[in-house]
Amino acid sequence: MDTKTQASTLVSKKSKVRKQADLEVNRRIDHTDEYCTKEITSYKKAIHIEKAIITQAMLQHHKEAVRIVKDDPHLCTTHSIIIIDQSGSMRNCDVDCFRSRSDAAFGTFALDYIAEQLYQQGDGFFVDAVTVIEMNDTGSVFFYKEPLDWILFNEGLDHMESAKLKSHGNYVNSLEPAERILQDEVASLKDLDTDDIPAFTLVFISDGKPSDNDFYHKRKRESTMLRLANLELKLTFLGIGICAAGSDFKEMRRLTNIITRQKTTDGMFVHAGLNPSAIGTTLTSVATALTTTRNDLLLKKVERATKTEKVYTMRVKRDKESRVRRETDRVTRHIYDPRHDYPWRKVEFLDKDAAGFEVEEDPFGRGAERLAHAFYEIKLTHQGWGRADGCKRSRYFLSDEETKGAFHTSFCKVQHKARDLACKFNEAVEKAPLSKPWEDEVSLPPPIVFLKCSVYEYVNRDGLLCGLLVENFLNGKFTKFNSNNGYVNRT
Repeated sequence: MDTKTQASTLVSKKSKVRKQADLEVNRRIDHTDEYCTKEITSYKKAIHIEKAIITQAMLQHHKEAVRIVKDDPHLCTTHSIIIIDQSGSMRNCDVDCFRSRSDAAFGTFALDYIAEQLYQQGDGFFVDAVTVIEMNDTGSVFFYKEPLDWILFNEGLDHMESAKLKSHGNYVNSLEPAERILQDEVASLKDLDTDDIPAFTLVFISDGKPSDNDFYHKRKRESTMLRLANLELKLTFLGIGICAAGSDFKEMRRLTNIITRQKTTDGMFVHAGLNPSAIGTTLTSVATALTTTRNDLLLKKVERATKTEKVYTMRVKRDKESRVRRETDRVTRHIYDPRHDYPWRKVEFLDKDAAGFEVEEDPFGRGAERLAHAFYEIKLTHQGWGRADGCKRSRYFLSDEETKGAFHTSFCKVQHKARDLACKFNEAVEKAPLSKPWEDEVSLPPPIVFLKCSVYEYVNRDGLLCGLLVENFLNGKFTKFNSNNGYVNRT
């Protein structure tokens, strides 16, 4: 049985579980013994979830995925940390179709989280990491960065059968190992471009309020959630309550509010009740969101992999001499102006005495897509340079990069639109009554500004008309606050 067929079979099984759960509540039969002192309640046999058939190809994929998770964690697209309550109360057999609340948590985790993602992804090879933490008196990590595949699916079902439910449910002792794992991820991924950092999800499944509910532990939980929100990761938090209506989930709701109030972390709490259909629907929504995130990240990585990256050497120190290229043959400067049918308009140099430019060959900065080079207008009438700016070039070989084609047009069009929106936003801020400075304040909130950019045209040594994208150079050290894939700097 191939991966796709197997996934379809198990997802079909999941639908049957949900349908049976909706009917089960009406099929319970209540009796008492002959003395009417003991209640005897009978249920239909608990649902049986079949294990996946593991093929040789799956074992090979699993082995390679384990290596990647260990040696190349940046190649993972997502990492999910699942905290599952395993305290004594999770023994209760009040969830339809399952022997216990614990079985319902692990069963829906296998069907609606693992199998659902494998079904949505099909036969494509991808690497996602999953960590599972048991919560009782302590927080025990029993699956650490395991690849999301059918081997993990089977291991989850095995653990469902062998789980030992005991004692209390201490929130702090399970959140702390989750925080340590995420902090380790921050350290291991610190050298990556923010667009390449995996997406992280923290799922917390419990059947009630924490056992460690004194003031000290309450403050400790709050501090932990604030630190999680400030990690330099793209993190989503989901709390799931498994218990009857009216159960006390005030603390889980409070923790969700704490982490989402920072506006750096997405999060929500769902009271799924005792119906596995509701639990499964919640996990399926997370699985679908992760599949979308994974596909977006994989698409970006594939796009980069299909491009040929230029060979370059980064310039370490700005005060050392660097190789330069000088262009003086028919050099002109143009700006992008969308108000005209032909959007490129010729304008004067920034320095009226300039007659060409020099650009350093070695870049002093780089991003996910572009390299930044030092750029100078030069004067030919006497020795000296004009204004210093920054030239942006693609990190990859593009057919139209040296012209005013798609590369420059796309960048300048976006920059022009962003600058226009920033001006409108600044005007709205100036008019807003609440943004007016108080008597002891110096000024309004700082305005949002986008740099102006232009293209310098020139004729190269082969007689071809070329162009370089240039924007104003800002001297100083700057911090990146967010990126296109949802990363937010939380420090």
